[in-house]
Amino acid sequence: ISKELVEIEKQIESYKKENSLTDIEAEAKIILDKSTNFKERLIEAETQYTVIELVEEFLLKPENRFSLVPLNIGLNDRTVLEGLQKYNEALLERLRLLKTTQGNTPTLDIMNEQIDAMHDNMLATIRSLKSGFSHAKENLQEQGDYFMARIKGMPTQEREFIDIKRQQMIKQELFVFLLQKKEENALSMAVTIVDKAYTLQTPVSPRPMRLLAFAMSIAIIGAGCYIKVRY
Repeated sequence: ISKELVEIEKQIESYKKENSLTDIEAEAKIILDKSTNFKERLIEAETQYTVIELVEEFLLKPENRFSLVPLNIGLNDRTVLEGLQKYNEALLERLRLLKTTQGNTPTLDIMNEQIDAMHDNMLATIRSLKSGFSHAKENLQEQGDYFMARIKGMPTQEREFIDIKRQQMIKQELFVFLLQKKEENALSMAVTIVDKAYTLQTPVSPRPMRLLAFAMSIAIIGAGCYIKVRY
């Protein structure tokens, strides 16, 4: 039983290692928490990806060359927001210049070139950010799928683990029971041990020779008393 108990304990150890388990209930709670966290991060990444894609599409349209870029659309990246803010300020400055000048002027041409350069820089920054969000989405999706697979496999793992654990408990209870019986038997053997019986070669009593001597003494005394009384 002791050997079987050791084997089952080794089996439990191997099962935990193979399935990366410590405590199934605690593990399930951690996985659920992480899964929820990854879902929230995935939603955030998808939202930011969609927003940055809308900004990219806006900047790529020729008719929006000198149009102000909408900023209050949920974009969180500070670098891009600051860049777009400066880009919009440059567009506003161009509008003010157009109000004070007529036709093409060297100043307006220089400003147009500056705006085009800022436009290209913003597109490069936005595309880099978009690529980053794309990779983040893929990684988060993979991790989310991994945790979902772990969650789906939890009932099976729990059932298998409980079955192994039940065998361990049965062997352990049997082992303890046998140990108790062993101790009880040892105590019983210690109490019931007695000395070996023995007999005397001659009886303690009655002793025939003493009885014969006693009877003869009584007979002699009785005979003497009779003769004395008679004569």
